[in-house]
Amino acid sequence: MMRLKYTFLFLLATSFSFAQIIKPDAGQSTYIVTGTEALSSGKSIVLKPGSWIKRGANFTAKVTEITTANDAYTSFTLSSNENYVLNRSFQSPMGNFNPSITKEGDVIESVTYFDGLGRPKQSVGIKASPSKKDIITHMSYDEYGRMPKDYLPYEAAGALSTFRTDASSATNSYYQTFYSSDLNNSYLNPFSEKEFEPSPLNRVTKQAAPGYDWRLGGGHEIKLDYYANNANEVRFFKVTFSGGNSQSPILTGGSTYYPVGELYKNLVRDENQVGGTNTHVTEEYTDKNGRVVLKRIKHPYSGTTYDTYYVYDDFGNLTYVLTPKVTTDNVSANELNELCYQYKYDERNRLIEKKIPGKGWEYIVYNKLDQPILTKDPNLGEQGKWLFTKYDAFGRVAYTGLANIPGSTTRTSLQTAANGVAISWVTQSNTATNTGGTAIYYNNGGYPTSNISEIHTVNYYDTYLDTDGLNVPSSVLNQTKASNTKGLATVSKVRVLTTNQWITTITGYDSKGRAIYSASKNGYLGTTDIVETELDFGGKIKRSITNHVKGNNSSIVTEDNFLYDHHGRILLQKQKINGQAEVTLVENSYDKLGQLIQKKVGGNLQTVDFAYNIRGWLKQINNPSNLGTDLFGFKINYNSTELGGTSLYNGNISETIWKTKNDETSSQPWTQRAYSYKYDGLNRILGADYKIRSSSGSFGILGDNYFTLSNISYDKNGNIISLQRKGASGLIDNLAYSYHDSEISNRLKKVTDLSNNIEGFSDGTNATVEYTYDQNGNMVKDLNKSIGTTTTNGITYNHLNLPVKIVNSKLYGTINYIYDAMGNKLEKYVVGAGIAPTTTLYAGNYVYENNTLQFFSHAEGYVEPDGSGGYDYIYQYKDHLGNVRLSYEDANDNGSIATSEIREENNYYPFGLQHKGYNNVVNGTENNYQTYQGQELEEELGKNTLAFQWRDYDPAIARFNKIDRFAEKYVSHSPYAFTKNNPIAFREIKGDSISAGSQAEFNAQRTNVQNKQNDLTARRDRLVERGASQSRIDKLNTRIDGIGETLTNLGNLESSSQFYRLDSGAGEVGGTTYDPATGEVVIAYGSTANFVHESTHAGQFESGNIAFDSGTGNTYAQDLGDESASYRAQYAYDPSSVSGLSSTSRVRSLGDITNAWVQGIRTSTGANIYGVGGASNTGITPLNVNSTRADLIRAYPSNAGALGGLPADWTFRSLPTIYLKE
Repeated sequence: MMRLKYTFLFLLATSFSFAQIIKPDAGQSTYIVTGTEALSSGKSIVLKPGSWIKRGANFTAKVTEITTANDAYTSFTLSSNENYVLNRSFQSPMGNFNPSITKEGDVIESVTYFDGLGRPKQSVGIKASPSKKDIITHMSYDEYGRMPKDYLPYEAAGALSTFRTDASSATNSYYQTFYSSDLNNSYLNPFSEKEFEPSPLNRVTKQAAPGYDWRLGGGHEIKLDYYANNANEVRFFKVTFSGGNSQSPILTGGSTYYPVGELYKNLVRDENQVGGTNTHVTEEYTDKNGRVVLKRIKHPYSGTTYDTYYVYDDFGNLTYVLTPKVTTDNVSANELNELCYQYKYDERNRLIEKKIPGKGWEYIVYNKLDQPILTKDPNLGEQGKWLFTKYDAFGRVAYTGLANIPGSTTRTSLQTAANGVAISWVTQSNTATNTGGTAIYYNNGGYPTSNISEIHTVNYYDTYLDTDGLNVPSSVLNQTKASNTKGLATVSKVRVLTTNQWITTITGYDSKGRAIYSASKNGYLGTTDIVETELDFGGKIKRSITNHVKGNNSSIVTEDNFLYDHHGRILLQKQKINGQAEVTLVENSYDKLGQLIQKKVGGNLQTVDFAYNIRGWLKQINNPSNLGTDLFGFKINYNSTELGGTSLYNGNISETIWKTKNDETSSQPWTQRAYSYKYDGLNRILGADYKIRSSSGSFGILGDNYFTLSNISYDKNGNIISLQRKGASGLIDNLAYSYHDSEISNRLKKVTDLSNNIEGFSDGTNATVEYTYDQNGNMVKDLNKSIGTTTTNGITYNHLNLPVKIVNSKLYGTINYIYDAMGNKLEKYVVGAGIAPTTTLYAGNYVYENNTLQFFSHAEGYVEPDGSGGYDYIYQYKDHLGNVRLSYEDANDNGSIATSEIREENNYYPFGLQHKGYNNVVNGTENNYQTYQGQELEEELGKNTLAFQWRDYDPAIARFNKIDRFAEKYVSHSPYAFTKNNPIAFREIKGDSISAGSQAEFNAQRTNVQNKQNDLTARRDRLVERGASQSRIDKLNTRIDGIGETLTNLGNLESSSQFYRLDSGAGEVGGTTYDPATGEVVIAYGSTANFVHESTHAGQFESGNIAFDSGTGNTYAQDLGDESASYRAQYAYDPSSVSGLSSTSRVRSLGDITNAWVQGIRTSTGANIYGVGGASNTGITPLNVNSTRADLIRAYPSNAGALGGLPADWTFRSLPTIYLKE
């Protein structure tokens, strides 16, 4: 057991005093206290002889207790007079289900207590707080059985695991103590709260959040209203088919309107709305099938509407999306091409063609298992090439590459050829076959079998083939490697594009099938990386050793060790490199509910404190009003202001305030710097006023509004029209934007800077057309930067739409890039007139320039070679968006940081342009590889863009240079826009996804479900009053209960630690998948009924009934029972959405939805979906994440032979790529 006793030392010095040694051990060097100092540690504090605390100084030192997983287990007794369910998640191996638990870290436990009606009334996380106290969540119901209040959890002392009878008052007391600034003693509301309309429907009309400013009746709730559409309110669009061919849709309509009362109209006013006005209001119109027809936002001042129309064909497939910039009364061919999303489907309702605004048509060919096997975009079409994918018999990707297919070959003819292939998969072999010029250990089965020109990736499973000399050792950090790897991914080979070199990676597993070893050899870079990982029973990393070697260089061996508390929260991460002394990278502390509140970085070089409001929004990183020994402080204001700005309540940030140590030593020692932000009714930033706080204590402007951003305006799709920016010398940018096709397009045509200042945006030309694009929507010319000329393109892209060559005509320079087939940048070569050629190599975590190592990253910054065979640690402060703000190093190794040891400081305008003219400290080498949002700033040849993985971003004009790969997730916004034009609240993920919530949409859908239950309840009560038959009443009761289960599930999803994203434009097919790029589970749907179905699958993920593949996002462990449950939930909400499905029998009640019925469902063409061999690959017997090999064989009897080769102790959990909810 690890137990550190409390030690507390306080000295108020009245004379020079020799500092006592708290613990005799090697530790800090000489320490001198002159003012107020506080030291805190989870282990020990050592002051060496020679340390002094001077007269008048206040010094505190505290050694606090660290609760670890090795503390002795404390037993508990549940409340036996209550109904309960106890949950245990074991973290250590146990001999039986009811074992003798000895350590706190052996198990994570919780209990839910239920009332007599089976409703949960209290949830207890047993010993879940960092101090091993219970965390309680109280639940209550009104007289109608509704749950109007959702209470926040609180930490409770007293008897562990027991039902707390004072939970309501205890919750109030807890939040009154710890979040007093967010509450009012006259009205304590540590809960979210709903207001229902006074009718039998009981629909939610207001949704309030915790905190006094968001209280019910306070004016800052989410407000919901329900209507039917009025006359001349929603335009009527329709899809017709040319010649009756469903693959040739035509958009018609738009000149007439839906009749009165034909559509449901829901209004959602967010928390910034003012009174009953139409500010911050979203209108959503749905048809009788529950499909979204129109989403409308009205500009609060001009009254301009921003409409996004969704148009469906006769089969319910989403066929057109008309973005807000479209003139909807008469959609022109140009608007359809430049501004609309278009989709075509085949007779099996499979998406076969699609068009993203500003991009040409893309095509998809499928095999008979409905797996996409050929895809082509416009650029590939010009080259006569298609991308192909081949699968093995289990649906796993075997290999991918390029096929040369003449441009005259139609998609239809390719589909016909694919349909004629008897076997749709490839088979792994021990003998290599030459395919597309590459020897691979698969046959050339499936389709295509000819015209394969190049293999890009190869994946091997079950056994180790073509390893390029790499081998898995028999033991990895005292863990025996798996003797049977059936069902596991073993070898991955990725081509380095434009070369014949490969990156080969092998993965080794332990006996549970968990990845513990990875070795990767990069033939192009000449590097080998080996990662050994030691896991505990629960799968947490205890130790990781990385060995990196390039060519004949010495190995760089990095060892990381991790310590966790009893609930799996990381406490410490330590690291050592080669023979250097071990360094504590970070030591974490948590509040009573497990929220990170402090981390000590670099062995206490800096203590970083975090503060949050009652809603969990980050408020502060250190304290800019009192830095003390901190180098950086950052404050975020939402609903309270200090700069005279507008209080905001919907999560938008009203102000940010910061200060660094450099400010205290400058010639003008401003106490703090700040931005006050302005937004429009669509939450887009309009401006940012820069202010400073002087020694007088008040905030004011600096000079001529230095560093202010203003006059930002947008078109209806969020393309910027104008922007002004000031620097230290006054106005530096006065930008006017124009767009192609007479302003119709999203594609930028020209930017004019009326400031005549080259700082910020540099207006390098005054051509009529300054930016041009290829058919994929990639920018190929930027004449303002001399990238290309009026007659030649300046940027060349590969098939991944990544730039491979950039030519600067003015500087006679070229930037060449090399990537692997997965899109990872491996090399950048820069050459130009008067410029020394530079080659940058990106070897995973290691960056080289001209073959010399520059740095590699660690958890809190990066590491540099010190020139003497050792390594220096550089640490970083980042703000809430991940922007690197300040870097520092303990250059003299004295255990503390002086201002002179700050390496560099960066401050940014909104949209990411750096401030110039103050605090641009560079002690040592400037690191442009990690800047705004953690991205590399590429300044070579005047490029001046941020290199997100999939797109380059220009902070001077606040736009990406190409279309978002996931543009369909944000159809109401320009595919070139950055963070939906709210760069203060959101950040980009790899340049193709925005980290943004779906709460308003979730609330709207949940309200629909709640309203349906209320409606059914009212109908049932009327039937009872009229003396209707019990069978009719029972049918309604069954549906009411089913909807109740859905509402409970939605509550679980909302409170989950998993991030969910809603995609409401998916049509009736829908789906629940995992997005590896964002870590989100995506619930895609086209109607509320479909939403109920798919959210039920999300609930199955929460309960461990299904999981996902972390690489592909596909579903694991889905069985007929999972589908039956989802269809029953869907039927309870809307029977008509299920009863019309084609199956072996017709559904007339919930009881008719059985596994057999699900198995019989067919598409309109008779295709099998859930049956044996169906497209969904659904198990016929129950499966979950703990299912074994035997379970899998029962679920897939037709594959029993192959599945029998899996290890005897195989479970889904053993899959290396499984993503599951613990």
